[in-house]
Amino acid sequence: MKKTLVALAVLGSFAGVASAATSVTLYGTVDAGYEGWSYGKDLSNRDNTFVQGGTSESNSNFGIKGQEDLGNGLSAIFKLEGRFGADVGAIDSDDSFFHREATVGLKGSFGEVKIGRAKSQMELALGGIVPGHRVADVDLYSVALTRHSNGLFYSYDNAGFSFGADVTTKGGAADNATEGVSGKVGYGARLGYAGQVGGGVTLLARAAYQNDGTTTVVAGDAVKNQEWGGLLAAVVPYANNALTVGVAYAQGKGAASDLVDAKFGLGRIATKKARTLSAVIASTIGSNDSVYVKYQQRKGTTAGATDYNGNVWAAGYSHDLSKRTSVYADVAYATIKNTGGPENKGTATGYSVGLAHNF
Repeated sequence: MKKTLVALAVLGSFAGVASAATSVTLYGTVDAGYEGWSYGKDLSNRDNTFVQGGTSESNSNFGIKGQEDLGNGLSAIFKLEGRFGADVGAIDSDDSFFHREATVGLKGSFGEVKIGRAKSQMELALGGIVPGHRVADVDLYSVALTRHSNGLFYSYDNAGFSFGADVTTKGGAADNATEGVSGKVGYGARLGYAGQVGGGVTLLARAAYQNDGTTTVVAGDAVKNQEWGGLLAAVVPYANNALTVGVAYAQGKGAASDLVDAKFGLGRIATKKARTLSAVIASTIGSNDSVYVKYQQRKGTTAGATDYNGNVWAAGYSHDLSKRTSVYADVAYATIKNTGGPENKGTATGYSVGLAHNF
């Protein structure tokens, strides 16, 4: 018995040393709620109402990240992050467990270098400018890949200025299936600034270019999957609150991208060109409430010179019950106009309410 107690004490002392040397953080969001949709006649075959746990960027996710001090200002870092639906407790059938990020790297005065799968440069530049939950969480702001796999990532931030770049293995940007077999390397770069410009106004400006290292055959032509774009946003204080006004624009081609979210029943479309525009006005109301209004549009030309057009108007409200827990409500109205057939035309109106907890 005494030997067992001594052994446990020794193991406990080693565990204490390990935890002191490496900082590990468990974090995430659990977001669940209710959605309701009403569709026009051309989209009448869609499900009208359902409970949704959410697997999009703003919904439920789970992550582990850590940092070890190596001395002389150098640290080892890692991050593992996945997403899941809180309604059934499962990940998407198309996702790996750490779909959002799986990286290991080094951080120091030179910046941060990571290896693995992480956000692409277009996602880092344009992501986060468009708020909204569930029915209002429609990805129209970009046509490029949101993640690059099999990649080397670099980022540097100093005095409000930021720079980032990444490069992948041949054919490895999208996933591991074609790595080193076909395609070319994927790569991207971005520049940004965030800081005070006078009068208490915070300015956010970013620009990026990305090539996903693959090609899409559109109407017999091999078109590179690439995109460039940027955003400009300003946060203006007023009456102890803050008003955010922002706009994002991107132009790409050759992307196999959804015109709108799968909830509208549209498949992936190979495009000769695509233009996306997002605009948002958001405001805090006191210390616990916030509201927003946004507009998103995507226009483009598919194979055979078929035009398509997707538009989404949305508005939402959020109330913080604490620093970690909030309740929200969103409404959205979407119009779809695709000359490819009547099944890809129509309107949709949706609403959602939910509860989110960050840990």
